[in-house]
Amino acid sequence: MDRFAIGLIGAAIAFSATLILQKLLIPVAYRLDLVDHPVGRKDHVEPTPVIGGIAMLLGILMASALALKAIDTSLLGFLAAGTLLVIVGIMDDRHDLPWWVRILAQVGAALIM
Repeated sequence: MDRFAIGLIGAAIAFSATLILQKLLIPVAYRLDLVDHPVGRKDHVEPTPVIGGIAMLLGILMASALALKAIDTSLLGFLAAGTLLVIVGIMDDRHDLPWWVRILAQVGAALIM
């Protein structure tokens, strides 16, 4: 199979898995208090689960495992950087991290890439 077809299959798997995982993770988000509450500058009316990044990362991991024969170092770097950003994002959603911690994580992810 050529690279284009493998890319399309991987994209379809990642997209589908992310959509399904978003729905499945909503109850988990409420249990773990991964929910953004409407206060101050927030525009939403009711509490909103913040699990999109987790669902996307898991979807990409699933697509990589299913669509690729081997994971090369560049993809491994991408997955490591994404994992770092998701972990820091979860910590920020739970504990409202200072801005410099988030910037440091973003710089770290860029250096990993």
